[in-house]
Amino acid sequence: MTFCKLLCVLVLIHNFEDVLGAEVRSSIIGGENAEKGHWPWMVHVNMTTADRSVRWRCGGTLVSSGWVLTAAQCVDSQRQPSLRRSMVWVGTLALQKGSARYMGIDTVVTHPYYRALGNGYVNDIALVKLKKRVTFSKTVAPVKLPSVDDTFDSSSECWITGWGEVKTGVPLPNPETLQQLKIPIMPQTTCKAAYPQLTSDMLCLRSCSCSFTACRVTETLSSVTAMTFCKLLSVLVLIHNTEVSVSIIGGTDAPVGSWPWMVHLNMTTSDRSARWRCSGTLLNSKWVLTAADCVAGPLKPDLWKSMVWIGPNQLRRGAVRYMGINTVVAHPNYRALSNANDIALVKLKKQVTFSKTVAPVKLPSVDDTFDSSSECWITGWGEVGTGVPLPNPETLQQLKIPIMPQTTCKATYPQLTSSMLCAGVSAGGKDACTGDSGSPLVCRAAGRFVQVGIMSYGSSDGCGLPGKPGVYTRVSKYLRFISNYVGQSEESFSFSVSCMLTNSSFHPSALTAPPTLKTTPSSGGERHRLSFIALQIEAALIVFIKLLHCTD
Repeated sequence: MTFCKLLCVLVLIHNFEDVLGAEVRSSIIGGENAEKGHWPWMVHVNMTTADRSVRWRCGGTLVSSGWVLTAAQCVDSQRQPSLRRSMVWVGTLALQKGSARYMGIDTVVTHPYYRALGNGYVNDIALVKLKKRVTFSKTVAPVKLPSVDDTFDSSSECWITGWGEVKTGVPLPNPETLQQLKIPIMPQTTCKAAYPQLTSDMLCLRSCSCSFTACRVTETLSSVTAMTFCKLLSVLVLIHNTEVSVSIIGGTDAPVGSWPWMVHLNMTTSDRSARWRCSGTLLNSKWVLTAADCVAGPLKPDLWKSMVWIGPNQLRRGAVRYMGINTVVAHPNYRALSNANDIALVKLKKQVTFSKTVAPVKLPSVDDTFDSSSECWITGWGEVGTGVPLPNPETLQQLKIPIMPQTTCKATYPQLTSSMLCAGVSAGGKDACTGDSGSPLVCRAAGRFVQVGIMSYGSSDGCGLPGKPGVYTRVSKYLRFISNYVGQSEESFSFSVSCMLTNSSFHPSALTAPPTLKTTPSSGGERHRLSFIALQIEAALIVFIKLLHCTD
């Protein structure tokens, strides 16, 4: 990639941030000294490792009094920055003189889909939370961000700014005054002719003044934001602590006790600067099944301060039990970019007592099949329309929804795998669209509901759109992962809780054994096979003891 291939968002907000490496620096070639106060949102990010052996510099912009927008590669954990020793310079024009304010860094949040790609990066955007709030003035002010409807082209007045090299290998001379350069946007068709890999997340700037070789490293560091406007706004959601919630489009209020396995996860960071909500299902008295994105996404939850709500029908009223979280286990092969293996387990600090409104969900067997003829439902407490929150008292929503043929779904989502499935209607209007939220898809089998899927992702264009169903993690593909941690010896997976839910007569036929997982012992794995048999025997004994207890 060359300097021509600058990416979109920071240009569109009339500003470009330099990302300065420990050995190489991005450059403003052909620029001029900026005047004091012209770019009041510009900040200088000084990063260092814990032992100060490696230091690097980046640019950034103030988006509020407490948050800075920058490149993900600047704060990439692989570079092992020490937040305690790193600083943000606010209100500086010349780096070697002037009255800069030095602000400590509290938290960094990189985009969940940030990654290296060839010589560049995709979703190269991050947020830096300052330890203290900035006081605005004539020389310190937040930048204005674009709306999703804003458009910019070659007729727009655009500028890039930074403190980098003025030529390849030529550092900015003291006192390192901020550089500015007016530069037009190049037509997308012209740019795509030069770079076939160009997507709608990217754009080019006209007027390259350097060769491919000289600009290769520079452009690697300059690919600040391979993001769509939608993704930018989703990052800004983190600033305002907007909750990540399931969106049930076209649903109705669920009767109390109709979905007794539903739980509500309230997650928060250690400083409570960000909070988000997820759904989950009780597997047994101590384990909850949810999406990996809920517990292993870009924001790292503080388990001491996060909670699981057990038995809620309405979030704003009613008898809810608040349970602490002991452990979270995301699938080891979870990939945020592709949403692969989007499944996780949450272990509660205390055991749940089952009742008429609190009971575990039944899981499918590996041989169970469900299709468009199956009776399936989704449930959740999220929005009732795109951007329309569930009104108080936030009653659990339910929606009957069919499974979509895999071939039809794959035509919409080419990345779909056999470990995923889709649910929705071609005409739209029925959906659980917000991805990675842990909401269950349950289907009726032999008179009982089993959890077939976990809400994973949907179309980035919106909720309930025609031909764009929701995508779910296929639970039957992960039974071994679940049993490895949860085990089959607890009262979860398939045990009927009929004897605990009612005082009416109990029929032994209502009690079923745990599903038999078809496993293949590893090579030389006789001990593994015997251990698995022992688990089966233990589970059978528990069924027998439970049967005696229920018929007493």
